[in-house]
Formats: sequence, C-alpha cells, structure tokens
Amino acid sequence: MWNDGRGRRSTFTAKDVFFTTIAVKKYGGSWEMLSTIFIIKMPTFIKTITAFIEVVFPKIHEEWVPSQAA
Repeated sequence: MWNDGRGRRSTFTAKDVFFTTIAVKKYGGSWEMLSTIFIIKMPTFIKTITAFIEVVFPKIHEEWVPSQAA
C-alpha cells in the first residue's frame, strides 16, 4: 500500500489522499496553491500525492488500458 514502509506512518488516510489527488488532477494550478487549500505544507503535499499516484497508477493502467484496446 502507499502508506506502508519504514518510518512514521502518514497522518492522511487513503480516502483523504484519493480526494486530494482527484482535486489536484481536476483543478490543476501550482503545488503551492493546492497545498494551501488543503492546509498541508507544500513538500509534504507533493510527496503524499506523488507517492499515491505511483502506487495507484499501475493498477488503473492494468484495469483500463486493455479494456479500451478491445
């Protein structure tokens, strides 16, 4: 999972990160503006969103791309 690994666990739930990821993809803008909206420090915000996308993207690609090719 995106929240596994060494060190301290994230304070954000998967549902929270999913919601913020959808908002980032929908509204765009600068990382600074988006992190301010969610009241999260910018480096933490960037790391959390990108880590979540790195974990989720392969599964989405595996599910959606073959079905679109058929």
